[in-house]
Order: sequence, then C-alpha cells, then structure tokens
Amino acid sequence: MTEPKILIVEDNDPIANLIQKQLEVSGYHISAIVHTGAEAIEKVKKEPPDLVLMDILLEGDMDGIQAAEICNQYNIPVVYITAFEDKKLFYQAKATKPFGYLIKPFKTQELFTAVEVALAKYKEEQALKENAEQYRQLIDLSPDAIILTDPKGVILMANKQMAQVSGCKKADDLISKNIFKMIIPEDLSRAKRNTKKLLGNGFINDIEYRLIKTDDSTYPAEYNASVLRDKTGQPTAIIIVIKDITERRLAEEALRTAQEYAQNIIDSSLDMIIACDNMRKITEFNKAAEESFGYTQNEVLGKHIDILYADRKHGQTIHKKTIKNGRCVEEIQNRHKDGTLFPSILNASILVNSKGEKVGVMGISQDITELKKARAALKTSLEYSKIIIDSSMDMIIAVDSKRRITEFNKSAEEAFGYTRDEVLGKHINFIYADTKLGLDIHKTTLKDGMVIREINSKRKNGEIFPCFLSASVLQNEQGEQIGVMGVSRDITELKRAQDKLKRSEEIYRLLSNQLAESNNLKEVLLDVITHDLKNPAGVISGMAELMLAEFPNNEMVQITKESCDDLLRVVDNAATLSQLTIGEEIEKETIDLGDVIHNVVKGFSSQLENAGIALELKLENNLLTKANPIIAEVFNNYVSNAIKYAAAGKKIIIAGETVKGFLNIEVRDFGKTIRKEDREHVFIRKYQIESSNKRGRGLGLAIVKRIAEAHNAEVGIIPNKPKGNNFYLKILKNIL
Repeated sequence: MTEPKILIVEDNDPIANLIQKQLEVSGYHISAIVHTGAEAIEKVKKEPPDLVLMDILLEGDMDGIQAAEICNQYNIPVVYITAFEDKKLFYQAKATKPFGYLIKPFKTQELFTAVEVALAKYKEEQALKENAEQYRQLIDLSPDAIILTDPKGVILMANKQMAQVSGCKKADDLISKNIFKMIIPEDLSRAKRNTKKLLGNGFINDIEYRLIKTDDSTYPAEYNASVLRDKTGQPTAIIIVIKDITERRLAEEALRTAQEYAQNIIDSSLDMIIACDNMRKITEFNKAAEESFGYTQNEVLGKHIDILYADRKHGQTIHKKTIKNGRCVEEIQNRHKDGTLFPSILNASILVNSKGEKVGVMGISQDITELKKARAALKTSLEYSKIIIDSSMDMIIAVDSKRRITEFNKSAEEAFGYTRDEVLGKHINFIYADTKLGLDIHKTTLKDGMVIREINSKRKNGEIFPCFLSASVLQNEQGEQIGVMGVSRDITELKRAQDKLKRSEEIYRLLSNQLAESNNLKEVLLDVITHDLKNPAGVISGMAELMLAEFPNNEMVQITKESCDDLLRVVDNAATLSQLTIGEEIEKETIDLGDVIHNVVKGFSSQLENAGIALELKLENNLLTKANPIIAEVFNNYVSNAIKYAAAGKKIIIAGETVKGFLNIEVRDFGKTIRKEDREHVFIRKYQIESSNKRGRGLGLAIVKRIAEAHNAEVGIIPNKPKGNNFYLKILKNIL
C-alpha cells in the first residue's frame, strides 16, 4: 500500500521539522516543506500531494486561507495548523471547507488523528462524488426527463432529457427555477393540490399536466414523483420523472380519428356490416343492417347472431368455415325482425387483434332480393333478345376480344351452312374470304366504334358470296370493350341487281330506301312496345285502383298501383324521348315547376337519408311555364347526380326564381367543383369526367340537354361557392 504524501506549508522551520518527524514516525511520507502560499501552489500543480498541512499566517503576499482556496480547485484536502484561536480567523478558514483544524501546540496523537480523519473524510467524499457522478450519468442516459426539487418545487438537479424537453441548452439552466412556474396556469392549482398529497403519501403516479417550454410553447407531460425524507421523516427533496407524451397524444388522436372514420365508413356503407365475437355475440350492427333486418343496433348488440339466420345450422357452418379458411362467401337466407325471409350474399372474414389473435368474425352482405328479380328480368330479356336475333332476316354474328365466335343466329346458319354449335368458340377467320381484311375490320371497329362496308364471305362449301356488313363494338356495364358484333346481309341478289341497273346510282338509291325502312321500323317497333306495355300496365293500375277503393290499407296493392303508375310514366317518357330523337314536336302544357320539383324530391327522400344529405328548397310561388311532363327528368338527373357525385358536401339546395321573364332553377351541391374544361362537355353524350371515381354511361345530362332544347330552354353548370356546382335550367315563364 502506498504511503500518503503530505505537503507541509509552515514558515517556522523548527515547527515544520517537528511536524515532519511526528508524521514520519506515524508512517507518512512528507513530499515537501514550503514556507509560502505561492510555493505551496507551485508544489500542488507539479506534484499533487494527498494532503496539505497549511499554516494560516505565512510569509509573503498570500496567507494560508488564500492558498487553501486554490488547493480546493485542484481537489486537494487541507488541514489548517495555527497558533491563533481568533474566532474571526476561524470562520474565514471554515469558509474554505477544510478537512481539519489544529491549534498549536499539538501532540503527535492529535496530529495523527487529524491527518487520519482528514484522509478518511476526503476518501469518503471522493467516493460520494464518484457515485454521484455515476448516478448523474445514469440519470442523463434515461429516456425520461428527471429533476430533483426541494419541497417547495425549486429545482436542485435536472438531467439532459429534461433540458431537451424544456427547450434549454443545458441542464444547469434549470437549476434554481421553480417547477410550478413551468406548469400552465390552468393546471397550477391542481398541481399544488397534488403536491400536497405527494408530501403526505410519499408518491404520485401518472398525473398529466401541460408544461411550458422556454419559448412559451406547451406540451403534454405525464408526471410521476416520490419524496425523499430525512431520518426524522421530514421531506428533504422530491424526485420527479416527466414524460413528454406529445407523440402518444398524437397517436391517440390519430387512432380516435381513424376509429371514427372507420365507424363513419361502416355506418355510411350501403352494405350490411355485422360483426360477432368468438361466442358469436353481435358486436357491430351498422345502419344498413338496421334497415334490412328491422332491428336497432341497441336491440341486437350482445345477442347471439343466430337470430338473423333463417337456418341457424347454416349460420354455424358459415362461422366454422370462416374460422377454418379465413374467409367464406355464400348466399344465405336471413330472417327479418317481423319473421319474413330475404336472400343476401355474404362475405365473411376473420377479425384479429393487434397480437394476431382471432377475436371474432365480420360479415359484409347485400340484400339480393332486387338482384334476383333483376336476374329473372334479365333472363327474360335475354331470351326475348335471343328470339329477336334468331328471327332477324340479317346474319348476326358476335365475337369476343380474341375474335372467337359467341353468337351465330339462324340467318347466319342458313347463309354460311354451319350450325351454331359447329362455330361457337372458334376463331372467326374461316368465314372470311380475305382473313387479313377481316382482321382490319375488327381493329377499325374497336378504334372507331363502328364499321360499315361490303365484304366477301365464305360458305361451308367454299363458295364466296358478297355481304354488306355493319360492325359495332360490344361493351359491358362498365363501358369496357368486350368484343364486336356484326350485322350483315347477303347481297348476292343486290349485286345482280346492281349489274342490271348499271351499278352505283341504283346501289345508293337502294341503300337509301333500306335506311328509311330501318328508321320506319324503329318508329313502328317503339309504337308497338309502347302500346303493348301501356295496355297491360294500364289494366293493372286500374284494377289496383279498384282494389284500393275496397282495401285502402293493403300495402301490397298500394305498391302495385305505384309501380304501374311509375311504369306508365317511364313508357310515356320513352315515347317523348323518341319524339325528341326524330325531331318531332312534343306536347306542352302549363306546369308549375315548384310542384314538379317537390314530387322529384319526394322520390329521393330515402336516398338522401341514406347518404346523410340535407336538401333545402328555396322556391318562389307560381313557377309556371309551358312544358311537357318530361321536364321532370331534368331535375331527376340533377338531384341524382348531386347525391351520387357530391355526397361529401352533405347538402343540396334547389332554388327557383323569376329573372327578366325567365324561370331560373338551380340545383346547388357542395361537393367537388367540376373543372371548367369538363363543364363545357358534360352535356355531351357518353362524356365522362376523368377525375370522378364513379362511372356512369354519360347519357343522363345528354338527355337533359335534349329535353331543354325541345323547350327552347337553356341548361348548364356554374361553380358554387365556396365549392360545389350549380346545375341550372333557364326557361321562359308562362304568364297567365
């Protein structure tokens, strides 16, 4: 073990020598004996001792107290030795925090004791400083902000993280500040009450305040604190751990927003959305489900989902399939609250929590009652179309996008010599005399939408014969090209006639006659369809009216009557539209557009409610004009478009007023404003707005324009403020 080195600072040599001998006898090493404070400082710098024995009154300009203060800067312990017992001198020496104080003369044992105590005390203090430094480093490494305050909230110590969240450059900038001044005024009284509880209980946890940064901005913080007490139990300090929970608050807000957004989507869905837990107890039941089943959400939450199935075993089977396979898509029979059954198509999938654990099943389903009716009607329509196609005197042949035959009617069978079964699915090239020309016709049709030209076809027996072909594009409901249909006629006889009638002059005359015949046929066909539909529909409506007189509360009869009346209006509108198409004058009568608009709005009440849209009418009285009842289709289209494309605005206003002898009717929505370049084209047939996420056939507004033109009226769009669109109709007012 190394002997402690001691520096003796004493200007009296005999005393210095005595002290040296006394210490050496006790086993200490004397590093040097100096007489002045300046010499002592020089020795401390060059060869730091373990202890300095410092006489207070020394030779030179620097006394022992001044020298001791400098020694303290080098972390060297000092023990004073002096022959004076002056209290003033003692207090001056005490202020330098010496490790001992000896009054001359002193005995060897007293000197030994003072030196040992000083060295031990210094060692202990060094250990405490090291521990404190390690503790300080540990606190600074903490991800949380940590401070130490006195019981009144004055900050005694702060770590780097606390400086960072407070906006300080360094932790020492927080020393001596009061923590209460860092709490916003709204939280201050609560903070003081909590501190009072803290001093009594010893700790508080998870208290939230908003704290103020140095730039006066604030942030949410979570506050945990505990009390340090002395041996008597009195509080001496408070350790506070502060967490900046800004990110957590943002995350919570984002989660809350996402949950509200998801719930809004669920409640806004036109599909039924129902969820159940692992015990098959209902946990979600959206608005569409309420409307379809007749239950309110509160009536079914927590109930077993079996109440919604017509066949409970089928419901159990679907649940098991979903759990096993992760998904199940099936048609099912549901049971309404009133006991009636209705079909739906169900898409069920597993619900998992954030840990990936299965917590239930969610099903999205659609009531397909109307779909089944539509399918039946479509089947009837297809059969009817098939009859028309097979009854056509022209050859009708259709191909898919790969030019494989999908339709081959009776006239085609007779002309080409093939049966329908022989050609379905085969490439169409074999019926062309020139296969390259056939490919060119197909490409041109897809590009231009239609091709009309003469071609040479090839029969099964190899015979070539001329045809006049009209080819057009086939599209699906989404407007996508799915193939080409050609209507052609064997013009062998026509060719012979051309030769006899000296070619082109007679050809054009014949074609002109044929086209005129086709137009007449179209008018006759419309008259027949209108007549054949109106007669039975009129009879049904009349019978329903008689039954209502006898059974006024029969809902089914009422629905039948309303449906027949709707059908009759549709037929009348179709006839009127046909008149518009061929340029005929339509009948007009004095109509109050206010009444027309009220009836139109009534028909959309359910759609408006489902979409959560408020509709407001601002119509002046007596909006009279000369018009055909088909004018209602203008407002039907305007309101329908506003619901479909501007639902986000949640509001529609229909305003009507007289301006300079004209009626100006506006349907105002508050959705996305249509671009100027699109406003100029939306009334053109089949024009689609590219930015719209909803696609239609582009016919509605084209019909609106045709109706307006037939009334010498004007239609158009102007932007609404602050956003949205004003669809307007300007028509001459009828003054009685």
